[in-house]
Amino acid sequence: MNLTEDEFRFRNTQDTGSVSSAWDRRTNVFNFTTNNYFSYHQDIGENQEADFTLGHAYQRSNTSGVGLNGWNFPNDNLTSPGSADPSDMTGYSYSTAFAFDSYFFRVNYKLYNKYLAGFSIRTDGSSRFGENNRYGTFPAISVGWIMSDESFIQDIESISFLKFRASYGLTGNANIDDYAHLGFYSAVGGYNGAAAIVPSTLLNPSLSWEKSIMLDINIDYGFFNNRLSGSINYYDKRSSDLLLQVTLPSSSGYSSIWQNVGAMRNNGIEFDLTSHNVKGDFKWTTNFNIAFNHNEVTDVGGLPPDAFDNQTGGDARVIQGYPVGIAYLVEWAGVQQEDGEIALWNVDGTPVLDGEGNQETVMVEAGTELYYDANGNLMTYANPTGDFYGDNRKAAGSPFPKFVGGITNTFNYKGFDLNVLFIYQYGNTIYDDQAKRMIGDYTSIAQRPEILDAYSESNPSEDVPGLNEYSTYVNSTRFLYEASFIRLKNVSLGYSFNKDICQKLHLSNLRIYVSGNNLWTLTNYPGWDPEVLRNTSASDPDSNVSFAAPSFATPQARTIIGGIQVTF
Repeated sequence: MNLTEDEFRFRNTQDTGSVSSAWDRRTNVFNFTTNNYFSYHQDIGENQEADFTLGHAYQRSNTSGVGLNGWNFPNDNLTSPGSADPSDMTGYSYSTAFAFDSYFFRVNYKLYNKYLAGFSIRTDGSSRFGENNRYGTFPAISVGWIMSDESFIQDIESISFLKFRASYGLTGNANIDDYAHLGFYSAVGGYNGAAAIVPSTLLNPSLSWEKSIMLDINIDYGFFNNRLSGSINYYDKRSSDLLLQVTLPSSSGYSSIWQNVGAMRNNGIEFDLTSHNVKGDFKWTTNFNIAFNHNEVTDVGGLPPDAFDNQTGGDARVIQGYPVGIAYLVEWAGVQQEDGEIALWNVDGTPVLDGEGNQETVMVEAGTELYYDANGNLMTYANPTGDFYGDNRKAAGSPFPKFVGGITNTFNYKGFDLNVLFIYQYGNTIYDDQAKRMIGDYTSIAQRPEILDAYSESNPSEDVPGLNEYSTYVNSTRFLYEASFIRLKNVSLGYSFNKDICQKLHLSNLRIYVSGNNLWTLTNYPGWDPEVLRNTSASDPDSNVSFAAPSFATPQARTIIGGIQVTF
């Protein structure tokens, strides 16, 4: 794939200091994939059969890119970055690659067409890991039983279909940066006034696969001639050797290193039901699903929460005994309502004493934001207990909902079709990372409506501190919001013309439709969108930790579209 992107930004004619700028970017991606396998079927007697598969897969991908940026053009008619003066140019270039090498074997066994069993094993190698741990082996077993084929079930008229399925196996994860195990050097440094090459990342030859053992138990069902059908699923996934970027002390000369650290567990129940409510010329079908999941970090290798601080925002951490990505914040205590004093405390919970043995106090002006220290005592940002962040943060909220789901109703009448989808989630919180700037930083950034409720003598607010040039932007539970919602995700209405009309038009199918997305949302979340997560790339550690802490992430648009679908 070759991608070329040209971008030009015209200067702001109302700003005398504004200049035009342009980008020229080129990206090249070469991806090679091959899959080779042998399959063999064997009948074993009259009522038994087995299928065997043996194979190999290989993938290699190379990506390279260059870009040139120019600005301050001598003439507004010039739109190429190369037209700028060399002093008004900058650029970049990069290249990266990865490869996967896989070997796999699978056998499936069937007895009387109702007793099923399977075994598989695969070995995967990834260039993203060290040579000593590049390959991982992942076996799995599965069983199935079509219970509705048994005579003691067939006698129950209400049961149309009943199947039991279970599997247990080991899987691997390699979703990290390319070359993550290597130590890199950078040529951007200098020593004693001369150019130099300096180390920028640490080597980790022991970096290996993240591993997950998963148990899955499922029942598929159908009742009343499949008027009601669906599935019930229980799963328990236990992950170890998690791939995380661990923060290093600044004295080491490095900021972080990719390591296999800790363990995590996900378990839960998923339920799905489809109901054919009305049949005939008028049809009405309902699909309902709900999923309950519990996530918990069970081991962090003895590392403290800040060892997993990627330093790119969000104030989420990996803490043993809590869900991954739990908010790690100072607790908000409201707004000082009138001028007065608060007591000062030591980190161990004892009072700060003056020379005469009396507890010291500090004057706090009305409208000042208040916080609780680790022992539940009041403090301010200017006069904290110990170190404001280092000694007083605590795990708060939950980045994962207690349950999520959706309900879809589909209606058909002759050529008309109507589909209505609601989705929902309950029990999670979002740390609105952008809110600390958008409620109070009134001198440099657009504000949210909450700022209208800021404390003043005529408006004694308990939620929004007074406005002043010394306002702080503190990562606290003040901006940790409950984010449950119900959303009308999609409504679509269409009409399909009958076959006679299509034949006259020499068409196989003709349909017109109108569809709307994100039409209505019921939520107490005051931010932009309770369904939007932090905007990160797949390899960014934020995607694994600070996903529930959006920062100026673009909300989902409400859209209404119409169209004509034609099949010849």
